[in-house]
Amino acid sequence: MSKYVGTPVPRKEDRRLLSGQGTFVADMQLPRMAEAAFLRSPFARANIVQIDTARASAMDGVVAVYTAADLEGRVEPFTRQFYTNPDPQLVEDTNLVVRAYMADVMAK
Repeated sequence: MSKYVGTPVPRKEDRRLLSGQGTFVADMQLPRMAEAAFLRSPFARANIVQIDTARASAMDGVVAVYTAADLEGRVEPFTRQFYTNPDPQLVEDTNLVVRAYMADVMAK
């Protein structure tokens, strides 16, 4: 067994991060960067009849609005180790769980 297993390791970054001096991904601003907000289902085992993206698309600063139909053939489903049914990036017709991702709004 390794002499390091179970041994506390002093961390150098903690003081900087916990005192507000660290840089986190959420703090970064890059050129042409957009923020993402996801619409999540309030219901489990619900059939999705329609997602109207017109109002969101018309808002100032909105770059794009994506639903499952927009992503079809462009992105691969999520797969997990030892799980045979991949999860879609955004649910299309039936969501199985509360808070399933249904749409993505990208805005400046």
